[in-house]
Amino acid sequence: MSETAKHEPGTQAGTQTGPRTGTPPETSAPQSEPQAGSSTEEAESWGERVTWCLLYRGVELETAESAVAEALAHCAESGESPEQAFGTPEQYADSLAAARTPAARRAQRDYPHDLSVDDYWGLPLVAPGLVAAVGGVLVWIRNGLWVDVDAARLTGMALLAVVFSIAAVGYTLRTAGRPRAATATLAGAAAMGIPVALSTQYLPRTELVRVPSATVVLCGFLLLWLGWRTERPAEPGRLGSVYERLLTGGRAHGRSRRGGDADGSSTDGGGTDTADWLRRLEGLLRGRHRVSRRVARRIVAETEAHLESTGALPEEEFGDAEEYALTLVEEGRAPRPTKEALRWQGEAGFFVLCVICVVDADWSDPGWFEWAAAVLGVVTGVWLIRHYRDKWPEGTASSSPDEPRK
Repeated sequence: MSETAKHEPGTQAGTQTGPRTGTPPETSAPQSEPQAGSSTEEAESWGERVTWCLLYRGVELETAESAVAEALAHCAESGESPEQAFGTPEQYADSLAAARTPAARRAQRDYPHDLSVDDYWGLPLVAPGLVAAVGGVLVWIRNGLWVDVDAARLTGMALLAVVFSIAAVGYTLRTAGRPRAATATLAGAAAMGIPVALSTQYLPRTELVRVPSATVVLCGFLLLWLGWRTERPAEPGRLGSVYERLLTGGRAHGRSRRGGDADGSSTDGGGTDTADWLRRLEGLLRGRHRVSRRVARRIVAETEAHLESTGALPEEEFGDAEEYALTLVEEGRAPRPTKEALRWQGEAGFFVLCVICVVDADWSDPGWFEWAAAVLGVVTGVWLIRHYRDKWPEGTASSSPDEPRK
């Protein structure tokens, strides 16, 4: 049986060690002398940061406060600083969340944001709301209490809101384990930047109405409020059902009609269910956990070969696809890139915003806003170029088939 198909925890290189809890692990290596007197303010600041990180990762407040109290008590007894004993707040929060959150719940959260599909449900409203709120403040500073609304500006803002809503759907699809649909959706959102730029350049700029600048800010906060209050319905209506089918690919709705009885059991020897389970596993690895396509397909191929040799069903052999994908990641058999390696995507999105602002700017009479957008765009663009230039030799020189892509 292949290494990928085994249930036992991985022992090969790259396997992650177990998370630390309230007491530091015992090691045979000599420890450095504890630094006397880590200040109380630094320890409290570290504890507050850990608490917030744990809450963000879905840990209950009581559990988070108890874990932080145990860690700070240990530091007070040993004289070590919290970072010396447990690492950075983010590292310690990651290990505690893995240790104190049930596997079924951890398996539903994506990487690196630690959010589930339910958490993303209101994002199509939150994303444009955030843009409107921030943009409204900038417009207020730039134009004063009143702003002239023309066809070009109105159409551009409406299209920009649609762009961010579509991008939010793409992130939800990725967390749902549909990386191909997510990529297509995000590509469509990026392509809509072209009509946004064209509308601001070629549509008439004749004033339609004059509104208070605060109106844009209020609209943004209204969308934020609606997005935060939007929850995944237990019994979705017609529109919600369409969204559910989009997230699941329609497989859960049509499986019984394609190859099973009314109770959903398969009539083709489990082939359809096995194919769906394997497809689901690959989607979760690539989308939710950011494992590279090459590694995800290798794991799925090995798992499929094992199932064919044993004749077992995947649920009986490996359990739920979500939890098995999490097991592969946590044991190191499905390595994923570091959070630092993924940080460039946020920088790339910010660069796109700067470019849109520069294209939309009136350079016949530029002000501080136009020059600020241009300078930030140049700085961010240089950072991205240097990032790719530094990573390119490392990526091409890699010879290990299991090494995670940067």
